[in-house]
Formats: sequence, structure tokens, C-alpha cells
Amino acid sequence: MIGGENSGIQALNTKLHVSNFPPTHTKEMIYKICEVFGKVKSLDLLKDPSTGEFKGQIHVEYNDEIDAKKAHTGLMGFKMDQALLFVKRLTTISAPTANLDGEMFKALLDDSPTPCLMLKNLVVKDELEQREDYKELEESVLEEMSKYGNCLRVYCPRPPMFGEAESVSGFGKVYVRFTNEVESEKAKQAVYRRKFNGRIVETIYYPLEKFMKNQWD
Repeated sequence: MIGGENSGIQALNTKLHVSNFPPTHTKEMIYKICEVFGKVKSLDLLKDPSTGEFKGQIHVEYNDEIDAKKAHTGLMGFKMDQALLFVKRLTTISAPTANLDGEMFKALLDDSPTPCLMLKNLVVKDELEQREDYKELEESVLEEMSKYGNCLRVYCPRPPMFGEAESVSGFGKVYVRFTNEVESEKAKQAVYRRKFNGRIVETIYYPLEKFMKNQWD
């Protein structure tokens, strides 16, 4: 239901934060693992400032987004000793951000994974005339999101029977909850900047606590 056409991207996704490496791993050992997925531009081991010891976390930057995407997919969940690697994209702004609203600009800079996503630009009141249309949209999003993991719930705020739709918190957005951050990250990566009815779908993480309390922003 969500098309695959992309639009202009105002951020580079070439840098990754990877955690849960064994503290005994050296920079050379980790470099060899990372270069399996493409040419590594830089690699930094994050160390405890008080002890100088490796914390098991790294920042790795690739030459291009294709290699970074392959590394993100390949490293996520990869078993190292008794732990599983967790990967987070570190987005860097690569173009003027004057056209980004405050919420999206913050999302680019502070992209902390949660099991929940908020999808913007899927809902336009004029396109959904009946309340049953919102249910159909939820089912369609659920079907799409289930490709990337165990999608527990999809919710689309409905307009009131009387009054303005904008008076409803979260109207115009769709909220999705997965079992964990790994699944939500896969979904977020898959639908990033796709188009729906000619509109670019913006996807950001949403706080689990707010989702569970049915608090929609």
C-alpha cells in the first residue's frame, strides 16, 4: 500500500552506531568485520572516559549509503559471543534544513529507537470520508508492517462526529507498535521517504510509554 518512489533526501545515512561488541575485541578485529559490507571511511571505538577501556560500542562510517545499509542489515542481531549486535543509524545533515519542520529536524538529530513508530502524511481527511475508511487504512498498514516483524497494533486517530478533525490529538498520523526496537528499525528503514498518494511518508520513533497510554501527539 505504500509505494516505493523516493524523493529528495536531506540527510546522509552513512554512519552507524553499533553496540554489544565484546570488550576484548580490538579495532583491527572490528574493522575486518565492518569492511565485509563495504569500504569503511572511518571507525571509532567508544571508550569509558574514566578508565579508557573499550565499552563495546563503535561509530563506523562507510563511503556511501548503499554499503551502510548493507552493514546495518548484516550487523543487526549478529551474535558476538553471548550478545547480539544492535545497530543504530547516525544521520548527518547534508543539505539546508530550512524546509524541515522542527519535529522532523529533531528526529534527524535524535533518532533513538523504540518499538513504536509514528507515520506522517498517510492521512488526509478529504480522502477518508467514512469512519470505516480509517479501519481499512489500519488494516492496510498492519499488513505492510507485518513484513518487518511482529506488529502488535496499528492505530489511526479518527475525526470527531461533530467538530474539527484537528481538535483530535494525533489526527493525520498513524501509530505502529512492534515487539521490539529491532523490528521497528527494520520497518522504519524499509519505508523511509516512500510515497503514498503522492505524499512523502515521514517515519519517526514514538515513545512506548505514550503509545501504551494512548497518548497521541
